Amino acid sequence: CVVGEGPMHISDLNRAVDWIPPDDVAIRVAGLLIHDGQMLPAAGLGFSFAGYRVEVGARKGNRLKQLKIRPL
Repeated sequence: CVVGEGPMHISDLNRAVDWIPPDDVAIRVAGLLIHDGQMLPAAGLGFSFAGYRVEVGARKGNRLKQLKIRPL
C-alpha cells in the first residue's frame, strides 16, 4: 500500500508502484480522481484504475490530504 497526497504527480506515483494510469486526463492524482468521479471526493471514497484501488484517506477543505493506493 502506498500512501500519498492529492498533489502527487502521476509520474511520481508511476515510479513508486510501476503503475501507468491514464496521463492524458490529469497531471496529478487528485485531478485523476476528480475527473473520474466528476466531483471532489470525500474521505472514504475510492476508485479503481488500471489494476489499482485509490482511496481518499483524508480531505481538508478542497484538498485531498491522504490517498491510499493498493493493487487490486
